[in-house]
Amino acid sequence: MRRVLKLSLLLLLCVMTSVVHSQDVDDDLQRISAYLAIGNYKECRESCQKLIRSGRYTDAQSMLSIEVMLATADFVLGYPEEGIYYLSVAEKRIDEAFNPASEEYIQWLIAFSTLYSHVGDPKTHVFLERAIKSCEENGWTRTQTYVLALVRLCSIYNKMNMDYSAAVDEILHRLLPLSQQVCGFESLEYSLSLMEAIKNADRKGNVREVLDYTEVFVSNPNLYARNEQIRFFVNRHRLHALVALNNYKQAVQEANAYSAELRKRCFEDYGKYSSNERWEVMQYIQSWFLNEYPRLLDTESAEEIVSPVCDGLLFAKGLMLSLEALQSKGENDFIQVDWQRIEKCLNFGEAAIEFYCISDDRGLFWQHNYKAIIIKKGFTKPLLVNIGELIGSNSDAETVALFCWEPLKGVLRDVKQLYFSPHGQLHTIPIEAFLPQELRGMKACRLSSIRQIVKRQNCCGNGAVLFGGLTYNMDIEEMKLFAQKRGAECMLSYLPGTQKEIDEVANVLHSKSEMKKIMMYSGRNGTEESFKALNNMHVRVIHIATHGFYYKNMNTSADKAELDNLSDALSQTEDKSLTRSGLFFAGAENSVLGETVPLGVEDGVLTAQEVSQLILDGTELVVLSACETGQGDITSDGVFGLQRGFKKAGVQSILMSLWKVDDEATCLLMTEFYKNWIVKGKTKYDALEIAKQIVRSHKEKGWDDPKYWAAFILLDALD
Repeated sequence: MRRVLKLSLLLLLCVMTSVVHSQDVDDDLQRISAYLAIGNYKECRESCQKLIRSGRYTDAQSMLSIEVMLATADFVLGYPEEGIYYLSVAEKRIDEAFNPASEEYIQWLIAFSTLYSHVGDPKTHVFLERAIKSCEENGWTRTQTYVLALVRLCSIYNKMNMDYSAAVDEILHRLLPLSQQVCGFESLEYSLSLMEAIKNADRKGNVREVLDYTEVFVSNPNLYARNEQIRFFVNRHRLHALVALNNYKQAVQEANAYSAELRKRCFEDYGKYSSNERWEVMQYIQSWFLNEYPRLLDTESAEEIVSPVCDGLLFAKGLMLSLEALQSKGENDFIQVDWQRIEKCLNFGEAAIEFYCISDDRGLFWQHNYKAIIIKKGFTKPLLVNIGELIGSNSDAETVALFCWEPLKGVLRDVKQLYFSPHGQLHTIPIEAFLPQELRGMKACRLSSIRQIVKRQNCCGNGAVLFGGLTYNMDIEEMKLFAQKRGAECMLSYLPGTQKEIDEVANVLHSKSEMKKIMMYSGRNGTEESFKALNNMHVRVIHIATHGFYYKNMNTSADKAELDNLSDALSQTEDKSLTRSGLFFAGAENSVLGETVPLGVEDGVLTAQEVSQLILDGTELVVLSACETGQGDITSDGVFGLQRGFKKAGVQSILMSLWKVDDEATCLLMTEFYKNWIVKGKTKYDALEIAKQIVRSHKEKGWDDPKYWAAFILLDALD
């Protein structure tokens, strides 16, 4: 629910700016309107709340403006209930504030329609119909307001079934010439009208008509020069249409040209963008290079396009992993890693695989073919291997893994060391734990991106911090004692094995001189505050044995597919993914049960988003010995969740679980891992493999079953 999408927001801002500036208002309302226009929604929200509390404004027009701007900010920032409340209050003021025959009144109807449409309220139709009718009855049919109302109604009808096809055709018949005549050939309104025409033609399967409408943009670049979303929309639809018409040569030429432009704009302009604009640009880059551009690999041009598509995949993943670093010139070289640089870094007997899949219109990866782009020493270009449709889930991990490896056995037969980067569903399946017989001698190292091979991270941290045996049901007064910093459906059970786990891990670490500095947090001491105190502390190892949580992505198909939904999707997806995954610390049960935690007290629920805001760049390894800690939302941009949170914080490697794990078996696995890594000097990869073998050897307890050992994976362990 958390979004007012970019083009729709542009329409709203057209209305809001016009209305606010037409009113005799003071600097306060002008300033808040400016906050909304530049995307500073937090400041807009706080300023609106202050004005309402002050009681300074009582007239209907001012209060209407304040309440609608507050509702807009609430929707964008993820407060839909508050947004709906203020919107309903503002709705009651409109008849008092304006003459129903005035253009301002009609503009506010469009604003209400735009906002209500993004909370799924059918009132959106009512407001638009009232606005259009009022324009026609009161002589406003040659105005920008009327054009905007028609665009909005056409957009809504385009998202519905074919029963509205005739209505869309009728609106477009008026809208296309009218928007050009009233607003101008290079206006945003005319561009939006053309986009609705393209969506209508695409919905009908009229490919030629799609090309004709997109040609208007191609021959007149100023139509979309100011808006990356429109540019992406046009290139996406042209690519689909050209492929559908088997015009592969032109499709490749145009796709390559747009890819080059997109990368160039990213490097040249990224530092100029606001944070909101950066995430918007990220969305188009991710969608294009991970979903649209690779579609050409399913055409007759696959061989000639495989190298640039591979570079595009590497670019997009590198950008996601190093987004903030783009402001540093030194990091740009890393972002632009291509497959040739990876090939040069490989030794004979080594290979790298970038898995990818193209989602369907609902964003569901597992309903489309997975592919693997393989790079080996001596290759003159990457090798593309089709894997097929994955069937199953992480509950049937071995079946899925073996299915995935089957078409790769031939090319990997002589490989001793494999580096692979998963995509989509493969993020949640430990495919490296289930190698086929022919590949059992191969080491398979999981990476965030195979570009990690080129630039390996060095860490300078020392010591270790261990969390375990936490008390989740502290009372509020006890939590206050541990909070000195700032303002589930079931009880969280105590995990007795985690206390034993960190005790034994501590004993192992103490045997190594450079690991003497060890801090342990257990019981009521293992608070969220104590974890956040590790910020910028440069600790070598952070071990967390606690409950983890992951709430699955609840988005429906209606929340996906349409281009209107692309603009803020990345920032919203990341925000939701990072807040849906996390770890529970001492006292977390109060929050889980819905109890109010006082101001200045951490609630004990550490989300991945909070982790991502810390500085942990001296940390070599984070161990997440908890349930479901490895999972996050599966999107075309990869798994977010705790993996993404800790990587954004600067952690080098992560050891984590992909599903719920047995307490006692985990304790043994972790202890053996540290013995082999810290004491015996094994690599992290080898240490984990040995620990798994030791767990599996306890057949009398049934621990040879993969559910007791296969869930644990290492991410980015390149030592």
